[in-house]
Amino acid sequence: VRRSRRAMTDRKEYQLAAMTALYMAIKLNEPLEMETKLLSDLSRGCYTTAEIATMEIEILEALHWRVAGPTPLEFVQHFLAVGLHDTEAAEHPAVEVTLLDFSRFQTELAIGMPALLSVTPSRIALAAILNSMEGVDDVALNPFERITFLRSIEATAGLDPNAKDLVPVRSLLMDGFVQNAGISFQ
Repeated sequence: VRRSRRAMTDRKEYQLAAMTALYMAIKLNEPLEMETKLLSDLSRGCYTTAEIATMEIEILEALHWRVAGPTPLEFVQHFLAVGLHDTEAAEHPAVEVTLLDFSRFQTELAIGMPALLSVTPSRIALAAILNSMEGVDDVALNPFERITFLRSIEATAGLDPNAKDLVPVRSLLMDGFVQNAGISFQ
């Protein structure tokens, strides 16, 4: 707490906090890895890797380690990347684009659904993908590929696509999708 107050009046401390916050945001949200050594080099030697690491811990402790985890959309993107690469659907970009677009829309709708606040982002993602698969015909994504895709999600994330507790999540997402997009898969 004292250090954060000092950052409000000490330009060097403020700059260290700002650079460390940027470093943390990159770690959380970007696919690339950034070493504290690079940040130290970018500061032209003003801050050591130890000072950056210490500031990172202090920021995390001040936030009580409450930093953003992966969003439902990030899980969708991961599941599609992992699951579709072993299928023939990978050769048809329209399948992935359709699944991503329909799933993205549902994950965005989920944000405004109080009933889904206690549902984990990975389960929302899986429910959205399952719903979106209904919008892809069996020629573009045949039944065998669907099973292979869902098994890869189950193996990767430990999520059962047939879990009964996914039914109400899917239903809420599908209702919102139909109501807001005007598209129905039935």
